Amino acid sequence: MRPGHCPKGIIIDDNSIAELDYGQTGLLLLYGFEGAVPPEGDLYDLSEYNIPTSCRPGIKKVIQAAINTSKPLGRMPQGVRKTIPRKISLSEVLEAVKKRHPAIAHKFGASIGMQLMRKESDILVEVLLALKSKNITALPIHDAVLVNGNYDKEAREVMIRVFKELVQLTPEVTIEHQ
Repeated sequence: MRPGHCPKGIIIDDNSIAELDYGQTGLLLLYGFEGAVPPEGDLYDLSEYNIPTSCRPGIKKVIQAAINTSKPLGRMPQGVRKTIPRKISLSEVLEAVKKRHPAIAHKFGASIGMQLMRKESDILVEVLLALKSKNITALPIHDAVLVNGNYDKEAREVMIRVFKELVQLTPEVTIEHQ
């Protein structure tokens, strides 16, 4: 689920829900695996390398493809050209990503995506167990949870704490109410 796409009609404990979503999870996990500190700001922002912020959805797809493949990318992933214009080549995007993320660039093409997904899953299981221990009902959706809207701040604290414990980095967690 993406921020801004909180499902309608779901009620938990007779109350409307809040969606709590980890931001920039894939790259944060990769930094955590490397024991490195990510740069400040939006990790998908390559505007300092002349790639507009409007290209962010495409940049995200390129990075995900690079993380999940066992060899260097040879072409743009499907659907990327909807947000990255043809005048910007794949090599320009990859070079900008490597400059923005030198501490993890060597992991692109290393087929580490499944390990990152497993870590993300482990984090969500720990979040669910921690929330359950506090009698907070939560439904997982990828790198997000849905909770009774009255428990949004407590759930956010749990999500941040669990991520920090398992990754040694502080994530951004957004909250959206139904």
